[in-house]
Amino acid sequence: MFKRRPIVLPVWGSLAVLALGWAVAGVALIAQRQAEAQQRRAEQAPVCAATQIFSGTSCRATVAGTMTALSLRQALVDVDGRPLTMTVSLHRIDSYVPGTPVQVTVYQGVPIRLDGDRIHIDAVDSPADRVADARQTVPAAIYLGTLLGGVNLIVSLAARSLKRHRAGHL
Repeated sequence: MFKRRPIVLPVWGSLAVLALGWAVAGVALIAQRQAEAQQRRAEQAPVCAATQIFSGTSCRATVAGTMTALSLRQALVDVDGRPLTMTVSLHRIDSYVPGTPVQVTVYQGVPIRLDGDRIHIDAVDSPADRVADARQTVPAAIYLGTLLGGVNLIVSLAARSLKRHRAGHL
């Protein structure tokens, strides 16, 4: 019945989409730098004294623990009779056996990483998780903004040229 025309932004709209994509990438790049600095602070934090491990003090410790449960959203670990819950974001669990020994990295009193036999998990919102998120956001924003804005710019310029060409022949 009606012929659907593709949605094509004018040239200024295409340039705005390009600029927006690159602006988001710039903000994400700043966030990535901040996350990397936070990760360096966590890695270079002084070692906690035994009484400071779970106190919230700005220190880091690696303690032995035992996995008690693992789901796509949570990891439960026992550290010397103290149950720790770590929020995680997993896509799948390949293998897991309750009782698996792990090394728990604690920073500022919060578990941020689990390492064991075939287990390497960063907590959600840990410094390593923030760095990974930012590293994925930067190229995604650049590619998406450039693709959407660039393709639309080419189409809008071609449509404008075609319109002028047709108007010149009438």
